[in-house]
Amino acid sequence: MQPKVKRGDLLIASAALLDPHFVRTVVLICDHSDKDGTFGLVLNRPIAVPQEVKDSLPFALECVYQGGPVRLESMQVIHPYGDLVPQALNILPGVWIGGHFDDLCRGFRDGTMEPQRCRFCLGYAGWGGGQLADEFTQDAWLQAVGSVDLVFETPADRVWSRAVRKYGRSNPLFRFYPDDPSHN
Repeated sequence: MQPKVKRGDLLIASAALLDPHFVRTVVLICDHSDKDGTFGLVLNRPIAVPQEVKDSLPFALECVYQGGPVRLESMQVIHPYGDLVPQALNILPGVWIGGHFDDLCRGFRDGTMEPQRCRFCLGYAGWGGGQLADEFTQDAWLQAVGSVDLVFETPADRVWSRAVRKYGRSNPLFRFYPDDPSHN
């Protein structure tokens, strides 16, 4: 039986997933429809900041991620400032995406919002209708409920292992998964 995917869930790449875009990644589901497909952002792939981003968004230098392999020139911002950013979409309690970008930038400049609390994602992960369901039948993904801690507070190099342990709450085989499996 494949899980019911919804906004705010985490897709955790399993050992069976060999696509280099997604090995050991955790994807935050931002939108899902069985018919239309799924949109999500990879949470644990920090990247070197492209010069154009450095020039236009100097406050984002430490929190830029590759959000996925699709449209690498597009930027999405995951943030905790939904009440302050008009038209931001609530993904899960305390986690928002998008909204009026000028309002975010103004908040970063005037200090009412902290860019370090955000994830600036270049590109995104996308699946057409039914595609993600097929990948679940191939055991490519594990699924867990997202949390503010995993999205904003967990270092990128530990997001995957902590998400696996979170999944382990419902599957004992994964409950004590170490941060670094090579230390086993």
